[in-house]
Amino acid sequence: MPSKSPTLKLDRNGTDPLYDQAKQAIQEYIVAHQLAPNSLLPSEREFSELFSVSRLTLRKAIDELVEEGRVFRRPGKGTFVSLPKFEQRLFVLTSFTEAVKQEGHTPGTQVLEVKVETASHSVCEALKIAVGLPVLKVQRLRSVDNIPFSIATSYLPHDLTANLQPADFQTHSLYALLENKCGISLAKSQVSLEATVAKRNEATLLKVKANAPLFLMRGTVAEKAGRVIEYFKVVYRGDRLRFVAESN
Repeated sequence: MPSKSPTLKLDRNGTDPLYDQAKQAIQEYIVAHQLAPNSLLPSEREFSELFSVSRLTLRKAIDELVEEGRVFRRPGKGTFVSLPKFEQRLFVLTSFTEAVKQEGHTPGTQVLEVKVETASHSVCEALKIAVGLPVLKVQRLRSVDNIPFSIATSYLPHDLTANLQPADFQTHSLYALLENKCGISLAKSQVSLEATVAKRNEATLLKVKANAPLFLMRGTVAEKAGRVIEYFKVVYRGDRLRFVAESN
């Protein structure tokens, strides 16, 4: 039975519904007990006794936490703390490395492939180059706090990136390399976002089950003069990411 704490008392005379208060109390319990991701939470019965609320009220609170991705259930085993979700801002052109650092996390990169290849029709169309021209393909497995996060595949016009070396991508962000080694000033991006599921090779790299939900982002990045510099495809673990957007 978890120990009681003054911060977990619910206000039966308050304006907030009891299930909302219980939901907040469970989150406070996780923080107060410093429960790491995948830690087992007390049972519904234990929490209901701790908060002096009905099992029905407690179950509704946990249901909402599950929907929000803060906890997850394993049938027959209980309820567990979820991995924290990283927030990525839409409509903001920034590198993965910088975005992760700004959120207070540690980024990681494993270079899966760097090679020059003949661009496919769809890549040529996205980069607005002639069919058959060479492009530099860069594929990287990205991690946040040492946990697999996304697989990013970038295609760049080879004539602009000929002086880049495979080792560069292990220690520097792509956008920093384009600006500092290629003299390219990035100006704007255009992206699309959709839901997809993990293919077998993606599931292996991201350490999820095959057909697990993923986000798929496709887009282009252009320099100030308007030339398209990058066409990219990124798949993100659906359980590790929350997109946020602001508009004026």
